[in-house]
Amino acid sequence: MGTTFFVTHTGTLEVSVNGNVVNTLMEGQAFGGLALLYNCPRTATVKALIDAGVWGANGHNFKQVLAQNAANRQADNLKFLDSIKVFDGLNQKQKDQIALSALSEWFDAGQRVATQGETLAAIYFVKKGGLKVMTGGEVKADGKFSGGNEEHHLSSGEYIGAALLLSAKTRPMWENTLLADAKTELLCISVKDLKEILGNNLAKILETALVNKGLRMCPVMSQFSSTQRNDIAKAIVIKDLPAGAAVQEGVRYIVVLEGSVTGMHKEEEVTLERAQWLEDGGLLESESSAEAKSEIRNGARVGFLTKEGLLSALKELGLAAIGNAEEASDLTRKLIVAKKAREASSERRSVTSPECF
Repeated sequence: MGTTFFVTHTGTLEVSVNGNVVNTLMEGQAFGGLALLYNCPRTATVKALIDAGVWGANGHNFKQVLAQNAANRQADNLKFLDSIKVFDGLNQKQKDQIALSALSEWFDAGQRVATQGETLAAIYFVKKGGLKVMTGGEVKADGKFSGGNEEHHLSSGEYIGAALLLSAKTRPMWENTLLADAKTELLCISVKDLKEILGNNLAKILETALVNKGLRMCPVMSQFSSTQRNDIAKAIVIKDLPAGAAVQEGVRYIVVLEGSVTGMHKEEEVTLERAQWLEDGGLLESESSAEAKSEIRNGARVGFLTKEGLLSALKELGLAAIGNAEEASDLTRKLIVAKKAREASSERRSVTSPECF
């Protein structure tokens, strides 16, 4: 049974398994970790071929360092993933699991990361360095890539593979060849791991998470319970709209899933990007009754909740007293007023409380 992790300092060591030589270790090479990780007997015999010296680390300390490194790696991955929009809307537990399953890989300049025509196996996020996205070209017999044209470049914080992964294709394949343009670190998340964490229909799951996140953030919709918001989310209609299309009238809530929506809101031009939302609650708080007019600038995938959709959802929740869309909107007005009254009452109590003086 092993109790020590070793690193060769000087000399040459021979590694054998069942009497057969399988490796030779030189200065700076490590051995002995496998038995410590799995609490099993040593799997190989290591013998000094010449006078040699090794550094030894206590097995308990070795495991502690590995555990701390794993925790640091997960925290670093999580911080990085929080900046990636494709995962907007996922809860903390889901992000923690993805961060834990993500792996960092290093590639030298010119090294192939993925090849056009290969089955998509992972999403790649650039942490350091960059990637060339190539069209054309070919892979030579020696494995090196030759020819082709650089279509675009990915730098730190950008990613590739998500669009293919979220498409309707049953076996998505790389449409381009990816080359590292310098010493590059990529955070890789396998398709297999993502599906085990989130489910098989990744596109639907990520869209639903994005819709629910928007509802949680809305001043009005946040007044409903999580169960009620889930029912309201079922009334949201998701559409792909071309550039120049106008957002239909009577929209109670809109969330952008892909692309962008630009228009006037409260007499100011606003642009909504992915994961951003807008509800007419802001208009309801003002004296103006004009609707926000919005249009799709470059094509977008958006989720709509119309007043009629809200009415239907509220009736499903058992609010039978609501008879039409205007009464449904009136209910949300009352929710806003009630929220403001609660906040004002709380502020008055905090000012007059003896503990404040």
